[in-house]
Amino acid sequence: MTSFFFMIGGGFLLTNCLYLIIAYCFLFYMLHKRNQEVNTFSINTSKSKESMRRRERRLFIMCSIIVSVQMTILLFFAVKVAKIFELSVDEFYLLYNLLR
Repeated sequence: MTSFFFMIGGGFLLTNCLYLIIAYCFLFYMLHKRNQEVNTFSINTSKSKESMRRRERRLFIMCSIIVSVQMTILLFFAVKVAKIFELSVDEFYLLYNLLR
């Protein structure tokens, strides 16, 4: 019964991970498209391009961290369901809270 609930939780985490990846890809696409439009109207393009690249880089790092944490938790759930190693419920939640 516990494995079934972990599978349900893993399914929600998988859905959440896929949503985050798609949403961030769309966000990057829209930002890149908007930045290209701004560059056509900008007088001082070198400073504005560098500023936009820095912002995009910071956003990419933040998104990567969020998605990697979600994927780590998903893998942790998958390992629990696959019973690669046995953990008690208390040990599982201790490690789960550590990951979060």
